[in-house]
Amino acid sequence: MTVDRTIVELQPTIEDPPPTAEPTATSTPTPTPTFTPLPAIPAIPEAECIPTVTEREFATVSNVVDGDTIDVLIEGASFQVRYIGMDAPEVGESYSREATSRNTELVQGRTVTLVKDASETDISGRLLRYVLSGNSFVNYSLVRDGFAYASTQRPDVACSIAFAEAQNLAVSEGAGLWAVIPTPPPPTSTPASVPNIQITFILFDGTVPGVEGDEFVQITNQGSTAVNLQEWRLNARDPGQDFYFPNFLLDPGLSCRIYTNENHPEYCGFSFGRGQEIWNNSEDCGYLYDEEGAQVSKYCY
Repeated sequence: MTVDRTIVELQPTIEDPPPTAEPTATSTPTPTPTFTPLPAIPAIPEAECIPTVTEREFATVSNVVDGDTIDVLIEGASFQVRYIGMDAPEVGESYSREATSRNTELVQGRTVTLVKDASETDISGRLLRYVLSGNSFVNYSLVRDGFAYASTQRPDVACSIAFAEAQNLAVSEGAGLWAVIPTPPPPTSTPASVPNIQITFILFDGTVPGVEGDEFVQITNQGSTAVNLQEWRLNARDPGQDFYFPNFLLDPGLSCRIYTNENHPEYCGFSFGRGQEIWNNSEDCGYLYDEEGAQVSKYCY
């Protein structure tokens, strides 16, 4: 028997698409490289000063050394981190335990975001970083709550003004180490109050090259009584770089700024009125003298 091996062509149930033009030759597209995104910086208002384009990483805090230093693990490797822009009391100094305890509350055992400013490490090999833990900008919080001092170390100055303002608020509220502890008077007499006006911060690197009118010196009344600053003098080391205070009463816990060539009434409105920079960007000192010419404060950086 002969088998019919004719193949029957099945007809499609849908219409065939219309013929298309022959494709023209094109170059092979270059593959798009993939990038690992940097860890996001949490949306914390106080952290707006942190650079958004510098290196940052996630880390787990394995140990709190003191109020401004921690040990962390980054991808299994151990590093020591020194906080930027602030300085907590050293071990053995007054308020050191409180600063370490507060730092522990903020970061111990947590995953934190570390953000670099300009420097990678300090002279001891510690990573220099801003630290964010949950909704807290740790460096800022320790200064704002009175557990540390604002401390500017060039070139890591992105948040120096924010930290100075945080310290100003802590001082005005008597928070933490800025608390005024009353001393019981002697049973027979009450000693006269001794003024305690200190230079607490110098912003030495302004934003306008050659002029830097937004440089400023911050002074704070750390005593318990108001002080009239009339005829007090602020000097920037060199002869002629002097600012003489007018009749002005500085209340306890409050601060004033003396700008190089700007006027800010919200910070007492003082200015050298000088058309060029005053403070050296490498190192310099400021001196404060009372109305009798006695030096009452010195601040160097």
